[in-house]
Amino acid sequence: MRLLLLSTLCLICLTSYLHAQEREYLNIVALDEPAWVYRSRGDRLFNEGRYGDALAQYKKALIRKNQGIHLQSIAGVDTEKGLLRQNNDFSVYVHKLQLFFDTHEESSEHIIKAIEEKRYADARSSLQKMQHDAFEIGAEGLSRDAETLNRSIYLRKETEWDYLEKRLFGSDMGDNEGSLTAVVKALRELVHDSGDGDIKMRVETQENIPYPEVHLKIAQIYIMEGLFDLALQELDMAEKGSAYFQVQDLIYTVMYTRAGIYRIQNNMSEYQLSLQRIISPQKEDKWEGDANFPIYGNMSLHKISDAAVTVLIQDAEKRKKYGKAYFEYGRLNYQNGRYVSAEPYLKMVLLYGFGYGKEKEFLIAKEMLREYYISSERRIDAAQIDHIDDMILETLKKSDETRCISF
Repeated sequence: MRLLLLSTLCLICLTSYLHAQEREYLNIVALDEPAWVYRSRGDRLFNEGRYGDALAQYKKALIRKNQGIHLQSIAGVDTEKGLLRQNNDFSVYVHKLQLFFDTHEESSEHIIKAIEEKRYADARSSLQKMQHDAFEIGAEGLSRDAETLNRSIYLRKETEWDYLEKRLFGSDMGDNEGSLTAVVKALRELVHDSGDGDIKMRVETQENIPYPEVHLKIAQIYIMEGLFDLALQELDMAEKGSAYFQVQDLIYTVMYTRAGIYRIQNNMSEYQLSLQRIISPQKEDKWEGDANFPIYGNMSLHKISDAAVTVLIQDAEKRKKYGKAYFEYGRLNYQNGRYVSAEPYLKMVLLYGFGYGKEKEFLIAKEMLREYYISSERRIDAAQIDHIDDMILETLKKSDETRCISF
């Protein structure tokens, strides 16, 4: 009892200290810098473990985001950063956007063709320019993607190229837009709206502009301090403003973080719902579910072709987004005796190779699935597990880095 009381008092003191620092910093320092500066400073303090100071900076970022004049938003572009990099010269910034659009509207076809024809120097030159130009306008996610593909080409890591090209340029199936495609599409809309072929931007005053990255960081601080209800409120704000994420996939971090809170609180119904929403979003949700689940989740394992398995094994993006949700949801159903409900989810863990060679999840899912198939006399499916295991191992051997197929 004394230990519980002491722990409670320590938590109260720590929380009071956290908010005292927050109030002090907010009151003393004038908010005369761009919102992203406060956010960056908050990130640095967060990484140093100075959570009270970081919280104050994040709160100032939220306040600053809603002060003064704001540029029209552009998907995939942090216009505040882009404008600052042009010394806050609005006309120069718009000119930079126009140059980027004119230069890179057709870059995807040129780079892909250069790679296919093994003209690697040409491809790398285009990617280096794209990386620089994207950084200049504030499209940092695009800049990083261009840099990653450029480095992979330099190192001749050909097994990565298909995935990295899809991340940058999108896929033919339309299930992934790609960072370059998203920015070019947004700029093309500005050209179309102008009616004269040039990019025009509105300068607008807007209240309550979402800043989901900051809400996510604040939630993480609250979680470390055991303030779960406050963390859930911040995660709700991040989810509502998820369209403003510079890296759209951060919405999955929001969902997994929320699920983690419910698990800590032993709220298993909300925990399961959060995991299920990651895979199969509700109508009002603003992220993509796994289009592969309706296809392969209900298909007998032995009827899934080797060609399809090969594609799924190599889909690092979907494995990263959905693998953990499949594993946790499938395991929970299995442990509660809901074997039929667990099977589709455990099967997707196997097909994506989630955790293979790095974590215990793959082994656990594989053995649960095998046990279910044997007990239900589905021996063909049980044998298929080992065949798929061999395929994953073969894929690993052909890969330069195990990270290409492991999460």
